[in-house]
Amino acid sequence: MATFVMLLLALLPEMTCKTHIVKCHVHDPHPPLHKYHQSGDLILGGLASHSFIISNALAFTIEPPQALPEELA
Repeated sequence: MATFVMLLLALLPEMTCKTHIVKCHVHDPHPPLHKYHQSGDLILGGLASHSFIISNALAFTIEPPQALPEELA
């Protein structure tokens, strides 16, 4: 395990220095289309949760069995 860590620490700087930086070659990007609001509009927003909790209600119609004294210990 220690050998692996030493090898990783020795090779990690060499691997990170060889990363290539990606440059964006788009000179005239298209602006996003604003269909829902215009500049200067006041936008009030929030996060709506779309989760539903569906649970079946349990009907307790039968009494549970009595616990034996050795089960309580």
